[in-house]
Amino acid sequence: MAALQDDRYIWRRDGHVLCIPVKQGARIYKGALVCRSGGYAVPAADASGLSFAGVALESVDNTAGANGDAEVRVWQTGVFPVFKASASVADIGQQACCVDDQTVALPSATSHDVICGRIVRVLGPGEVELKIDGAAF
Repeated sequence: MAALQDDRYIWRRDGHVLCIPVKQGARIYKGALVCRSGGYAVPAADASGLSFAGVALESVDNTAGANGDAEVRVWQTGVFPVFKASASVADIGQQACCVDDQTVALPSATSHDVICGRIVRVLGPGEVELKIDGAAF
């Protein structure tokens, strides 16, 4: 492509919400932690080869579809309630890793350390608020 010779119409999105193609056979629920596997969205898990993508804005069922037949919108910034076993004030400020699509743990309690954000508040003994800014890609 050659350099511009005139003004060009462009647009801007805030980048807080992105669409990601969903992996074949995957079902993602609204509010779920979402990861990428080979570029496709899957429910978060403590598994190798995953990178954190965000929190699902909507439910998407691609159980009968091929890779990319459906897309899911995910928030890539914000603070969200998630479950964490034995949550305590000492967890505040700590990195959190995915256990499943609604649960996090400290890196010392996971096998694959799929980092999904930082714990910013304890809501109770089994629930925390997770800030995902900078963790989602």
